Amino acid sequence: MKSEYLVAMADSIAEGLDLDLNLLKSRRCFKALSLLLAAKSGVNAPSFLLLVDMNKKALQQISNTWHLPIMVRMDYSSLPQRKCLGGIPLHSVDTMAKVSEFLFGIDCYPLFHPYLDRFADLYSVGVLIDRGSASVQLEVVGAGFDASDLRLGAATPHEHITIDSDAPLRCHRTIIDTDLYEKERSQRVEKCRRLLGYIEYANQTGKLVHSLKRVRPKPLVSTLETVAIPETYQPLDPELIHSLLRAISILQSDVLPILPISDSFVASFSYVLKTGWVLWDIYGHWYHR
Repeated sequence: MKSEYLVAMADSIAEGLDLDLNLLKSRRCFKALSLLLAAKSGVNAPSFLLLVDMNKKALQQISNTWHLPIMVRMDYSSLPQRKCLGGIPLHSVDTMAKVSEFLFGIDCYPLFHPYLDRFADLYSVGVLIDRGSASVQLEVVGAGFDASDLRLGAATPHEHITIDSDAPLRCHRTIIDTDLYEKERSQRVEKCRRLLGYIEYANQTGKLVHSLKRVRPKPLVSTLETVAIPETYQPLDPELIHSLLRAISILQSDVLPILPISDSFVASFSYVLKTGWVLWDIYGHWYHR
């Protein structure tokens, strides 16, 4: 994945893999820091623009380079009590600027990425890594779902895998049963209807929301035309598990030791066709939910 990493102040833009890590550490922007460290170590991590001050020139620059739409998320010095929902596409520079001002107003830093359609992920995985433990735990959801549901406790994992890093060929796996998957699938369709409505709302108003409950859902037919959720869950192929373990091993050796100390970490990955595993987040105790 070709990556570009930018941090914009009011009158300057720093960019490249050699960004000053102390700038990110001083602002406690650990999400951006973890993505940068991962990319430097060879793990797929999305390009980003982190705004620490408003800089519309930087927004124009990434729209010219990455092309619209642009995905918006957020970083923060401390986890807000009511975190807004990100991971959605914005379709104009003006909307990106409005959303940025909105995020600054709630003490968050706008974090932009080239757009990857969350509805096109083939798998999403939450990886639990405990300090001092030789095992890692993978919570997996399939196509049409995303890892944020796992982290927020809004979805039942379709597959749970425990792997001993000292003996990776030995793993314990449990797969969701058919009836529970069908229930999860129906609930996900309804959430996708609201997510699509939220995308429309954010682009019209330049604002983000904390919950989808008040968002007007899109019609069912148009949602099913946009989001493909398989009728059954296909378990992770061993080759995909091994490639994910390689990325996790790099995080353990090169990234986690540089982040603030935490008893446990949760890393969120998605598997994207033609790209492979993409890292989105690493959470430690400082962002504990």
